[in-house]
Amino acid sequence: MTHRCPVSEEGHLPHQVAPLRAKILVVDDSEPFRILIDRALGKEYELSFAEDEKSALDAIARADPHLVLLDLHLPPDTGSARVGLSLLASFRQSHPNCG
Repeated sequence: MTHRCPVSEEGHLPHQVAPLRAKILVVDDSEPFRILIDRALGKEYELSFAEDEKSALDAIARADPHLVLLDLHLPPDTGSARVGLSLLASFRQSHPNCG
């Protein structure tokens, strides 16, 4: 005689708590890249998006991400990594455990 454990559609036993989804903040001024990341990772991770320095600073405070994918060449200075490196320093200072 075989016993089957009841498993939900999500693949969890009834007494299990749903696993936490890692939160990723994607900072990139390229809309096609943001769409690509959303399609590739959106089902597995909780994604937040920012397209410039100001929205990135707001999003990091709101989202409290586990990981930040950061384009270093952000406007208004897309020819250098000044803005991106400045954001990286801010992220590391305010969220030392964020990778």
